[in-house]
Amino acid sequence: MRALSIRARFELELTYLPSENWLIRAGYGYTKTEFDEFISQQPGGDIDYSGQEFPNVPETTAFIDLRYTNPLASGAEFEIATDWNYADDYFVDLNYFPDNIGESRTIGNLYLRYHSADGQWTASLYSRNVANEEYVVNRRDFSNA
Repeated sequence: MRALSIRARFELELTYLPSENWLIRAGYGYTKTEFDEFISQQPGGDIDYSGQEFPNVPETTAFIDLRYTNPLASGAEFEIATDWNYADDYFVDLNYFPDNIGESRTIGNLYLRYHSADGQWTASLYSRNVANEEYVVNRRDFSNA
């Protein structure tokens, strides 16, 4: 097996501090991938993936992160945060069948944190994927294994 590839990547990340208590971050990423030459030797015959995009690489990604920190009279801090991450659809394996597409998704998370006054410890409560978005991360075909 021999693979040559072309890849272009652009990322932009912005941070905004509207006050001492607020932090807002946002980002955007664009990735263009393509196998320039990729011949995979298989028992049933060679498979040519040349011209195909890389599997598991969304073309567009984006995120936003919002954090509010409230200093307490004791010197401790209470923080509430949320982040939301978007990924464009992409192929989840090298088969490139229509049912092997991981659909675009937006995943949100929530965090509550308490930072001790002496900075020695932090207690956190968090919820991942708060909208309960279901999505395919990977898929394997074991039919010819």
